[in-house]
Amino acid sequence: MNPAKATGERKLSLQYKLSVISSSPLFTGFTRQECLYLLHFFEPKPMLAKEVLMHEGQVLDEFYLLASGRWEAFLPKNADYLYRPKEVRLSILEERGLLLGEYSFVDQQPASASIRALDDGEVFRVSRIHFEKIVTSSNRAGMLIYKNLLNIIVARLRKQTEDIDWQHLSKEL
Repeated sequence: MNPAKATGERKLSLQYKLSVISSSPLFTGFTRQECLYLLHFFEPKPMLAKEVLMHEGQVLDEFYLLASGRWEAFLPKNADYLYRPKEVRLSILEERGLLLGEYSFVDQQPASASIRALDDGEVFRVSRIHFEKIVTSSNRAGMLIYKNLLNIIVARLRKQTEDIDWQHLSKEL
């Protein structure tokens, strides 16, 4: 897929857009009708391979849902505020609906990592203004989104703790 053409020369199908929104753990528990409503607030953003979506240290006023492609979370070499002798790959991301940039979006602090496309791909962008419209559109929507967001973050913390445990265990063996 050539992302430059993804939204320019062809119109994204409703089914494709709906599959991205409904696959996101952020919208677990939403009905099909509610997911259709959400489509109005997300803007497809095609990206070319090696293009950086967000930079470590950047404060985001938007977050993204991964739609297609493979992405890399990394710490760049020699960040402005920290000497880092080489780039550090944190993870490969390719799960449709995965959140990108949500930490900085939520706490309005600098992003803790950079994200770049490894392949041509696409994300769906939502601005802070649109996010606020979504969560205030109904008590149910707001409650579900904040509950799901909390579950996503707690799951990541648990995985991080598990990874640290495995690192310590492997050193002892």
